[in-house]
Amino acid sequence: MMTTAREIESIGILNSCSWYWTSKMKNNLTCLLLLLPLYLPLNVGAQTFDADELVMIHHATTTQINAFSPVKGALVYNSDNDTLYVFDGANWNASNNDIITSLVDNNNGSYTYTAEDGAQTTFTISDNQIIDVYSLNGDGKNLDLSLENDGQATKKVDLSALNITGDVTGTLANTGVAKIQNVDVSATAPSDGQALVYNGANSQWEPTALIGGAAVFPQILVDASRTSDYNMNQNYQTVIYNSVAINSGTSYNIGNGVFTTPDSGMYQIMYNNQYGYTNYRNHTVFNRIMINSAVEMESANGSWTNGNGNGNRAYATNTGNTIVQLNAGQTVRVEHRANTNQDNISPRTGAGQHRLKIIRLK
Repeated sequence: MMTTAREIESIGILNSCSWYWTSKMKNNLTCLLLLLPLYLPLNVGAQTFDADELVMIHHATTTQINAFSPVKGALVYNSDNDTLYVFDGANWNASNNDIITSLVDNNNGSYTYTAEDGAQTTFTISDNQIIDVYSLNGDGKNLDLSLENDGQATKKVDLSALNITGDVTGTLANTGVAKIQNVDVSATAPSDGQALVYNGANSQWEPTALIGGAAVFPQILVDASRTSDYNMNQNYQTVIYNSVAINSGTSYNIGNGVFTTPDSGMYQIMYNNQYGYTNYRNHTVFNRIMINSAVEMESANGSWTNGNGNGNRAYATNTGNTIVQLNAGQTVRVEHRANTNQDNISPRTGAGQHRLKIIRLK
């Protein structure tokens, strides 16, 4: 068997390295570097590998993958769905998620859809139906809607809960007029013969009595009387005038005796309360007008008739009259008390004997 020049060259290098190693007793990489080119394959091209020489990506289930805390760029093979995933630093992304689809308008009534696999489908939209019924039905709360030649019965759209804004507020089922031409309307309900008139001082529309087309002041808002007996004591109590001849906009509450000012303006408040006494001497009844929680004015026993302190009956009348500027929403009431509980003190409730009037002056 002949020895090639390459083999002779390698033998010479080996002998030299062997001598150098044994004589110097040192590891010298020079020999290795000299020998390495002699044993590398001379042909570079397609290579054949055994199965156990292939690169193996770590396999894991979805649950296991979600439990990992990898670094950015990590790879893993999901054995649940046979997909390779790469970690972007925040999430695992499937390597096959770059699926592209498209829908293109061909500008001729047709559209072309391209699927994930590249297959294309072209379709045309040619149904130009029109709405042939579109109107509120008789109750004003439902919209009738129908398409031309759709073979379907007319549909009803319930609009009763639709909110309305602007001058008219609420819903279609429960509307209210809060403004006229964007100007507030007073919440006071009008009485017979009144009309809405703009009050510049209050910047709102208000129910007002008219004579010859003009607003008329003064206006009597409350004319009320007491028609049944009640007890008194030494603490102030609200006088409840339980019968009303005039109560504009129900501003006076006959249940608790409180008048709520409907609109800002100038008001006159008057009361006339008569009481009967037995053994009247040295005893007093007090009346007062309260605005919110403040005392506006107070009165005590007025005129006396009959009685001499010897068991005979005597009578006294308390009157009050004040003019005051009130703001909308303020409350007014008349209160009274006696300075004793020992004598028989009772209100007189005949015609005109217990009476309240509230008049708006302007």
